Amino acid sequence: FIQTIRLSAGEAGDRVEVANHVDWQSTACALKAAFPLTVSNPQATYNWELGKVERGNDDPKKFEVPSHEWFDLTDPDGDYGVSILCPKKYGSDKPADNVLRLTLLYTPGMKNANDFHEQATQDWGQHDFIYGLYGHRGDWRQGRSDGVAARLDQPMFVFRTTSHPGPLGRRFSLLRLNSDTVTVRAVKLAEDSDQVVIRLQELDGRPEKQVQVRFADILKKASEVNGLEQFLHPLHASRDRLTLDFTPCQLRSLALTLQSPVKLSPLVSVPVALPYNLAAFASRNDAVHGDFAEDGSALPAESIGNTVTSGGIEFQIGPRTGSQDNAVRCQGQTIPLPHGNFNRLYLLAAAVDGDTKGQFSVDGRPFTLEIQNWTGRIGSWDNRVFVGSVPALSYNVTNALERIAPGFIKRAPLAWYCDHRRLPGGGDAIYSYSYLFRYGVDIPVGAQTLTLPNNPRIRVLAVTVAHNDNDAAIPAQPLYDDFRGRSEMPLRANLEKVP
Repeated sequence: FIQTIRLSAGEAGDRVEVANHVDWQSTACALKAAFPLTVSNPQATYNWELGKVERGNDDPKKFEVPSHEWFDLTDPDGDYGVSILCPKKYGSDKPADNVLRLTLLYTPGMKNANDFHEQATQDWGQHDFIYGLYGHRGDWRQGRSDGVAARLDQPMFVFRTTSHPGPLGRRFSLLRLNSDTVTVRAVKLAEDSDQVVIRLQELDGRPEKQVQVRFADILKKASEVNGLEQFLHPLHASRDRLTLDFTPCQLRSLALTLQSPVKLSPLVSVPVALPYNLAAFASRNDAVHGDFAEDGSALPAESIGNTVTSGGIEFQIGPRTGSQDNAVRCQGQTIPLPHGNFNRLYLLAAAVDGDTKGQFSVDGRPFTLEIQNWTGRIGSWDNRVFVGSVPALSYNVTNALERIAPGFIKRAPLAWYCDHRRLPGGGDAIYSYSYLFRYGVDIPVGAQTLTLPNNPRIRVLAVTVAHNDNDAAIPAQPLYDDFRGRSEMPLRANLEKVP
């Protein structure tokens, strides 16, 4: 166990954070964080995001209860309370009026080693998680436990970018609300239009009237939609704002057409003609099969369209009927690039027989890319590996545990995915995933040639050149789990003694 107890500056200092790294290989036990508090109340409040519920102390049929992001114990007089912030842990119990316990890990004991044997090592592996303790005046409503928990669960991310004039100024807000009891649950682009969809919710379980939602600029059009973004009814907008009423815990989704104060520079891209020498795709039950992999396996032709768009970049996919070639097996080919004011080059590519590196070059300037495998896993948490073969459709693994493979996440952006591969002869390898990845590099304006690596394991399906200033913004920290540097931990327990 490595545990860091910490405070932060500003409003983040209102909470005590407990960061944990645990290499867990214990048997027949649960790991809990217990909080014996001076606050005492037979009832506690549990957040469900879409509502709250009060529950009493443990009883034989309800000794472990769920919650999302936080649960709270407040004195019966409502003067003071404590919220347990649990962004990634969802089970807890309350053994006494003044004690809350958060369940962190659980490995059950097995009465019969032949039944569900694999559960005896459930949760084994390395774990990184955080929880927090937040004291507040009044109850969870006055303490705004929802907002404190959200800040722990969704910390602000920092991005780096190039210097630019900054037409939006030093501060910019897409939207603002005049109420602390209504929150923004989501902001996204609409699935089938260029509108912006926002989802709002009342948090306190009480009616909230005349809530003003103010936007960055003129609101051209607004309507209420359901969870599938289907139109319900129009909304009246007053220039840059809407006024809404909410019932307790109500969710409302709005589709908006905004007049943007600033437009991004349009992305200009042109596909690059490729010297295809490989049939990467095959159709189901087609006598003519592709040869993406050396064994004749291929990408399913019917599962991809004429274009693949990833990160705003459009890739042109080659012909996919009959035995036509539609990919490039890299053997050092030199490819002419289109003329134009292009500053970025993008490849749609994958490797066979495992990840591999290749040295590309533009106008003789070399750069190396690690091209990821076209199938297998692109990410996994710590994973138990059992001795021998385990059937895919097995509900009771009796094999002994061999090792715990360390977690990993491959870093290349996934551009296209399919849940199967095409076998030689036209059959399907179901749940044997296939992927294509997007790779982007800076190129000098006026670049003339791209030279591919001499590595036949790399397959390039499309190349696009673009003028794209939007790629200049890059994250200054990982946006998701980063397992680089993690090594495999040896097994320490004697599994023969697992009860």
